[in-house]
Amino acid sequence: MRQADVEHDDGPGLPMASLDCKINRERPIIQWMWDKGGIMKRYILLLAALIAIGFAGAAHADNSGYQAFGIDPAAKAGSSVADASKYIRIVSFNIMAASWTQAEKYAPIPADVVDRDKRILKIIEFLRMPRQDGIDVFVLQEVTTREFKTIREALGEGYYSQMAYNAPGYWATEGYLPDPTKWEPNGPAIFASKSRFPDGNQPEFSQHALGDAGNFCITMKVRLKNTNSTLRVFGVHLDDTPTQPDDDQLTMMGKMETEALMRLVGSRRDKVIDVIAGDLNINLGPHSPLTPIFDREKFASAVNVLNVDKVPVATSPYHESPDGVTEADIYDHILVRNARPVYALVRHFGAEALANNDQRAEAFMRAAGSDHYPLEAVIQIDSSK
Repeated sequence: MRQADVEHDDGPGLPMASLDCKINRERPIIQWMWDKGGIMKRYILLLAALIAIGFAGAAHADNSGYQAFGIDPAAKAGSSVADASKYIRIVSFNIMAASWTQAEKYAPIPADVVDRDKRILKIIEFLRMPRQDGIDVFVLQEVTTREFKTIREALGEGYYSQMAYNAPGYWATEGYLPDPTKWEPNGPAIFASKSRFPDGNQPEFSQHALGDAGNFCITMKVRLKNTNSTLRVFGVHLDDTPTQPDDDQLTMMGKMETEALMRLVGSRRDKVIDVIAGDLNINLGPHSPLTPIFDREKFASAVNVLNVDKVPVATSPYHESPDGVTEADIYDHILVRNARPVYALVRHFGAEALANNDQRAEAFMRAAGSDHYPLEAVIQIDSSK
């Protein structure tokens, strides 16, 4: 559906004047780490900042932490605006819906760190970071109506935006949500830059069911005039998919949703670039039950293609093994068909240097407001470059 077709105002969001005031007040810790160099100076300033705001002794991340694969075209000498038009930059980010974020679930992380109003400030701060103004498409998961409205207002008039709505009660059973009455309308959302897709070339949005359980994806379709091709982006958040063949078949929802997604996407077509971005709740390694499905439909994971040395990658501070990062720790993916990923980046703000799950999760919530790390991919859409 187009953006104008659906308007939901189930939550007030945060007043914009108050929001900007809070972000500007809390911005310096992250901003100076982005701009400044000098190891000793950085640690002295960070320690002083932490003591000043009462965070001393708590877990924290810094802005320098990331894993990158491939070559960022923007970093090449002589790159220009004309060169930038040959690429699409996409970020996928699960922003941790408040419906499933009870403070006791995340103990021993302090409740004020888990608080939704404080986390949304950090999420918006991340979306507004200097590098982010070059992102063409943000694909977000676990977006509630309230957070969608707040993010849309914070980003301003520079983005087209729409979210899909999962069916009432989806992921609201006792196993997911201790108090089902606290379920809120939620789903994936897309924010597309108007500077990349100007008036007269705006995207078309629609939402589609991925099977009968109530999971919906958000889709965006837009014409890329400079390449005479069409870009389609599918924002998804799939249910769990067990990796063991003897697991309960009732929990195979993620695999069934993936097959429904493939039916929606359809066969590979000339001049149509397809991108699937989101939280798949599973890795796409050689043992994943989803890997053969995406291989069959000619989709390639940006990280898998570019991570030629097979370096362990995590997209969440919560690792499956206490012994370190394993293949199982990458849940979030950007998959591409009919185009070539040239760069991928997982930004963890230094959380991966910390010792355990709780420390990493607290640090990243303080830095960017979620229990998932954002994943960025740069996709080459013009093979002439």
